[in-house]
Formats: sequence, C-alpha cells, structure tokens
Amino acid sequence: MTDDYQMHEPRHWFGSGAAKESKKRTNSGGGWWWWGPGGWVDAEGFFIVIGIIIALIVLFGLIWFLFEIGIPVILFLLYFVTRGMLARVINDRHHCRQRLKRSLAWGFLWATVYTAPLAAAVWAIHVVHEQRIKAQAATGQSAMRASWI
Repeated sequence: MTDDYQMHEPRHWFGSGAAKESKKRTNSGGGWWWWGPGGWVDAEGFFIVIGIIIALIVLFGLIWFLFEIGIPVILFLLYFVTRGMLARVINDRHHCRQRLKRSLAWGFLWATVYTAPLAAAVWAIHVVHEQRIKAQAATGQSAMRASWI
C-alpha cells in the first residue's frame, strides 16, 4: 500500500547534512566555523541565537546610555534652569522692592517664560491625541478604545 508510513533515514543532527558521513568527526564542516551554519548547528537556529545576543548587547548599551548619559544630562539642564530662575529672583534689576504690581508683573513674565515650553509640549500632545481619536472615530473604531491608545 502506498499510504502506509514509511521509515526514513535518521536525521544527521550534528552533521553537515551529507547522506552518509564517516563516523569520525572533523572540524572541516561546510559552514563558516566548525559550529556555524552547515556545521553542527542548524542555520536558522544559529542566526536566531546570534540575533538574540546582538539584541541583548544593544539593549544593554541603551540602558547604559540612559543611566550614564541621558538622565545626568537632563538633571544637569534642570539644575541650570532652576538656578537661572533663582538667580533672576535674587539679582533683580527691575526695582521691584516695595512695588507689588511691578513685582507681580515681572514674576508673571518670568514664570511664563520658564513654563511656556512645557505648556506648549502638553498642548501639542493633546492636539495630536485629539486628531488620532477623530481619525479612529471616522474609521469606525470605538472612542473608548481610541482614548486608551
């Protein structure tokens, strides 16, 4: 019968895939190295492992950059912004002493100057998010799902 199960030759798990290899192992495989593709290891698995190793190295590098470069630079800039605000208050040259209206006006001006970039960023994020919700509503997706994205 042709539909019966037929036994095949055993797989060559550690060989180069040749039909009949000698039982003596040598380091001369068909691949790059003695263990690389065509050698003792399957090429797909080899590249997956190499990809995982490279991804782990890149992830470690990004984490290192974040903690050693990114966060210190941000804190350094925040320190100088705060220092600038305090220096402006201490070294006031607008003659605001004993003048409440002038003091409030200059305080409002400099508070606006220092917080305007943050307010602009928050406003831009809200505008983009609102446009995204409208676009998803136009395509028929629920507004509740769109608001969580």
